[in-house]
Amino acid sequence: MALEVAIKVLRLDSPTALPEVTEAHKAPFRKTLFYCRPERNDRRRWGNRRGTTLLADHNRMILAREVLVLAGIYSLHLATGANNTVKLAVLLPAEGPFPFVKHKVLPAIDIAVKVVENRRYLPDHNIVINFRDDECSETWGPLRAIDLYVEKNVDVYLGPCCDFAVAPVARFSPHWNIPVLSAGAFVQAFDDKFEFKQLTRMLTTYGKVAEVVDEVTQAYNWTTIGLLFHDNLVNRAGSKSTEFFTMEPIFYRFKSADFEPWYKMFDQNYNYTFNPRSLLEEASLKTRIVVLCASADSVREIMIKAHELNFDNGEYVFLNIDLFSSKEDSEKPWYRENDTTERNQKAKKAYEALMTVTLRKPTSPEYRNFSEEVKKRAGNDSFAYGEDEVNSFVGAFHDAVILYALALNETLANNRSITNGTEITHRMWNRTFEGITGTVSIDSNGDRNADYSLLDMDPHTGKFEVVANYFGKDKKYVPVSNTEIHWAGNRKSAPPDTPKCGFDGAKCPPEKPFPEYGIVIIVLGSLLVIVVIAAFFIYRHIKLEAELAEMNWRVRWDDIMFGTMENDRKMRRQGSNLSLTRTTNGEACAEGRVLIERSDKHELDWCQCGQCEATDAPAKRVCCRQLELYGIFQEGGTCITSNKEFREVVLNRDVLVAVFIHVMLIKRQRGVAPVNLNGCKLRLMATRQFLCWMHKGQRLKKEIRMAVPSCVSRAIRMEFPDDTNENSGGSLTDTSMTGVIPLENVA
Repeated sequence: MALEVAIKVLRLDSPTALPEVTEAHKAPFRKTLFYCRPERNDRRRWGNRRGTTLLADHNRMILAREVLVLAGIYSLHLATGANNTVKLAVLLPAEGPFPFVKHKVLPAIDIAVKVVENRRYLPDHNIVINFRDDECSETWGPLRAIDLYVEKNVDVYLGPCCDFAVAPVARFSPHWNIPVLSAGAFVQAFDDKFEFKQLTRMLTTYGKVAEVVDEVTQAYNWTTIGLLFHDNLVNRAGSKSTEFFTMEPIFYRFKSADFEPWYKMFDQNYNYTFNPRSLLEEASLKTRIVVLCASADSVREIMIKAHELNFDNGEYVFLNIDLFSSKEDSEKPWYRENDTTERNQKAKKAYEALMTVTLRKPTSPEYRNFSEEVKKRAGNDSFAYGEDEVNSFVGAFHDAVILYALALNETLANNRSITNGTEITHRMWNRTFEGITGTVSIDSNGDRNADYSLLDMDPHTGKFEVVANYFGKDKKYVPVSNTEIHWAGNRKSAPPDTPKCGFDGAKCPPEKPFPEYGIVIIVLGSLLVIVVIAAFFIYRHIKLEAELAEMNWRVRWDDIMFGTMENDRKMRRQGSNLSLTRTTNGEACAEGRVLIERSDKHELDWCQCGQCEATDAPAKRVCCRQLELYGIFQEGGTCITSNKEFREVVLNRDVLVAVFIHVMLIKRQRGVAPVNLNGCKLRLMATRQFLCWMHKGQRLKKEIRMAVPSCVSRAIRMEFPDDTNENSGGSLTDTSMTGVIPLENVA
């Protein structure tokens, strides 16, 4: 009866419910506690006198004994029974544009708790989830963690995820001896586990991303790379951007390998600082392999400008770091429904030169079922998930609960306390297990060896597909079988990181517009060449003229004149000379006719060779024998027309045709040489030949004249009659032609 009263008293004062008390609970305490029984002699001594008082004292002693027994049971309950509750303190934002908000992550943690209970990782333990809104704040995050610690409502922290919120919590936790498991804290500063002794990172780190980029570049022998990324350049009061922290370990990894990359930052939040054209033009002078890290829209604008600059010709490769995009967003990152068709097509063409590094998405049936269950539970809380599959943060928190349960189970099995965060953390590190996201590998520094995928766009479908994977545990880059990378510009292999012409094209002929001084040099050079060519032809012409002048047949066309002598008194005074002037007979010659006037048909006493024609014009009565005055013939000679050389030189048609062709060449009248000359031209050529033959190639001048003998004219006319008017007896009716040619030196 006293025990029941004591229990009631203690229950009234106790803030927690007491367990049911059985004999098994009472026995240990009854054996160890002093049992107060009055001695027999004392009863005798005092029994008669104070029996009633002793009985009351005896009852009080029994009550005190039972109270002590119950107090021991209660203290054991406080010492052992409370440790059977595992308190998971979740520090995440309740709302906001984060992939790890409360309604997305808590369903996954709840599912993980059920898995722990079903697999009996922590038998006889009750798991409690205590959520606090850290608002992703460097102020409220640490304060919420402190509240949970003071309230003794935490055995492990799940979160925070935001870098500036998790940093102070991870610094406090070693002093509290409480482990911290986060799906965030990617920044390289958290690699220092001397400062963050009990921080375990469950998703990835930016240092691991640098490993992936290094493996990809090594696979294609790229050592010269450039980094192009967003940072908060205008609003410097704010912190560094996520993109900055992503690129930082990549820069230092390449720098440590003596391949310091070129880098350029821009602020995508301010259009006047974000000029894709100038960024790309500057990058083109330093690299052909460009690593991008910015928002999806900024990357798209850069790639459209790359297309306009012809940077998608196969010479450039763009490597985009996009770790957390959903499968739907990563399939067609180039497409925007609210943009024009032209810009979408430009973006599609440009994205042929871009590959994306992202976290590997689990594809197992278990993960798909897990995704459906998470979305279902989120829907029960009136939260629309809106994604085909849950994001990487959700799966990471699920696996964080499993990892902690496994480590805690081993810790308790080794008689260590749940409050020994150092021991639990030690058992979580350097461990591999199967989680909902696949094989989860935690390295010796407490960071997950995440798996990554390399995505490339199929130009036919316009969708990005996995072409290679990087497995963090094995640190291997493995291309996907039956797939290949579609290099831009229809290349069959990866482009080199350094063009053969150099980044500035200095190793190849310039493609820039030709300089003005070069144009001037070419023009002057062309003029000089023209002058030289003209001088050459002039020289050849002069030389030809000189050569022709030395030929014995050469007579200038203008040196032969046509006309009558009736009014030429000067010619009459010269006696033996006859002047030829231009008359209509020139026109008659052009028409192929030579008309010779004959006025005297009877008197031939002046003819000494017997081959002359009768004429009534005294000036025309010239016989070939008179040429003896010039030393041409000797005494007793015959007519010149019977001379063999005369016939070969003057009356040979082939010779005359050749003479005519040479005359035309001298006068630059080029064309097809005539096969048959008319009579007029043949007689003219014969006359020229006769004069040249007579004077042995001397230069003919108008000041010195000589008459053409009548017998010569007759022989020429008879050999080459007129084509239209046949001569009858050497007599024609209109005019006459007699050639008188000046001589240079007459003997």
